[in-house]
Parts: sequence; structure tokens; C-alpha cells
Amino acid sequence: PEVSDDLVIVAHFGVILMAVQRALGCAPREVLGHPIPNLSVTRIERAAAGWRVGPIGQRL
Repeated sequence: PEVSDDLVIVAHFGVILMAVQRALGCAPREVLGHPIPNLSVTRIERAAAGWRVGPIGQRL
């Protein structure tokens, strides 16, 4: 089988916003404007130059 470095993490609103805030390097207040609906997907990827934040709170 093929090995992957991907992780799927199921977390609550506050944990997701904290991860987005750290990845973007912004103030906690700035990240509060991002809605995180129930059962949504937020993508954060490790890139060569740091973190890349994809869709935030994308509904499935």
C-alpha cells in the first residue's frame, strides 16, 4: 500500500480557528471573521516556505 503524510483531524471550532490563526500568522481577533460551519472542511498544508491555508469552513 502507498504511504501518505496526510492527516485528517476532527476538531471543534476553537481548535480549528487557533490552527488557522497560527498558520496565517495573524492576530486571534482577525481569524474570528471566518465562519466554521458544522461538518465543514478547513485545509492547512505544510509548504516549503511555511503553511498554506486552503478553504476555511468549506461545506461538503
